[in-house]
Amino acid sequence: MLKTIAPVWITAAVSLSLFCCLWMLTEDGSPFLIDRDDYLLAGEDVAERFVLDDSERAAELFVAMALSDDDLDGDGVSTLSSYRRYLERIGCCDPRSCLRLIQIEYDYVSDRDQYGVFDWAAFPIETIVSGKGDCEDLSILFTALMHRSGYDCGIAVFSDHAVAMVCTDADVSGIYEGYTPLSLVRDGKTYHAFETAGDCPAGYTFSGYRAEDVRAFAVADGRTP
Repeated sequence: MLKTIAPVWITAAVSLSLFCCLWMLTEDGSPFLIDRDDYLLAGEDVAERFVLDDSERAAELFVAMALSDDDLDGDGVSTLSSYRRYLERIGCCDPRSCLRLIQIEYDYVSDRDQYGVFDWAAFPIETIVSGKGDCEDLSILFTALMHRSGYDCGIAVFSDHAVAMVCTDADVSGIYEGYTPLSLVRDGKTYHAFETAGDCPAGYTFSGYRAEDVRAFAVADGRTP
């Protein structure tokens, strides 16, 4: 549903300098707005995009990127808000529907293959435009959307993985090969895993990642920015 039609994007990219904003068409013909100046400014922000040896700082960085204002040029246009309104129109703003959409419509790709570096965290607008990312990129995008939909959410960091967490109900009574339930409690609230990489059910993550293995967990309340 959300895959950008390639010829439209190629044509738009060629004419990038002529437009302040681009309407990205989806396969069902519905548009959402991309502010190209914000996208370019986000790409220029390289101050801190990776934290290899500090899990606490990594978790804080990922959540900060999810909560960041993507109207970087101050023109009142937010790509993320436009995208969220599109998801609302198609009924994909609740955690489960949004998770499934991201799992289906975004491709998993390593930072080395996409950016040529070992580790690199992308802003939500960059992931929306590229349509791909690794675990932290997709978790950052998902967390950004959940926060703007009013959910308490956050990101848990393992030694080699990042998982979005949402404070919502989750049925974890099922048994799924290759997946295991994951929940964390913070300030009396229970957050369940919403694994954006792969085909994982809500409330689960990949087997081998347990709550006791979480190195850091940063949260954001559901207050809309």
